[in-house]
Amino acid sequence: MCIFDEETVMDLYEQIDEWLFDLGSDCIPAEIHGLYCGISASYETDKLLEEFIRTFIEYISIDVFDFQIDHPVFLLFLEYSGENLDNFDFKLTMLLPDDDNPIFERIEALSRWSFGFLNGV
Repeated sequence: MCIFDEETVMDLYEQIDEWLFDLGSDCIPAEIHGLYCGISASYETDKLLEEFIRTFIEYISIDVFDFQIDHPVFLLFLEYSGENLDNFDFKLTMLLPDDDNPIFERIEALSRWSFGFLNGV
């Protein structure tokens, strides 16, 4: 059952953006989602979470002690990403800014999603 509609996805995008900023990262949510998707394409399901966390901490350049695996925003991100990739119809919805955002922000987010994906594979 999908709990993420368009509005909750945009709220999630903003929450992840604030959380990454608080961690001192210059990454954006789209980039992190691309990273997750790239890793999920490269690793077996039973190793996905461990590999994503290891890569995520290194990728955003934070100290492992600054990272909380049970942070509510991180858990929502994992839930969204897992649900998104578990679709039986193989429909992937990239975590990108809303269509109401300026086109340059949306293009940058798409570019950074792709960059994150390629770093994940």
